[in-house]
Amino acid sequence: MAEKLRVGVIGAGRWSGSAHLPGFTRSPLSDVVMICDLHRDLAEAKAQQFGIPEVVTDYEKILQRSDIDVVVTEHGIADLRDIDDAERRDRLIAIAAPEHRTWLASAEN
Repeated sequence: MAEKLRVGVIGAGRWSGSAHLPGFTRSPLSDVVMICDLHRDLAEAKAQQFGIPEVVTDYEKILQRSDIDVVVTEHGIADLRDIDDAERRDRLIAIAAPEHRTWLASAEN
């Protein structure tokens, strides 16, 4: 089996707790290695619940990690400059919010 994808999650709110984290932590193909939220206590609670080893409050710390393959965010924390920087480091950025369809479409033009 290939190495697991290393995942960083930005946002520890309701959506990540009901969708992203359960899915990524159950998958044999991924390992959630870092979670970020401005509210450290919320991120720490999700980290404990899902066995995530590292908690940060600055999303740029996730983007700076060269060993993270996939970055998942549930809202508009990451601006286009950060997404471009992360993509240049050969990683997947998954933004799980409908308003970002317009954002990404405008970035492609």
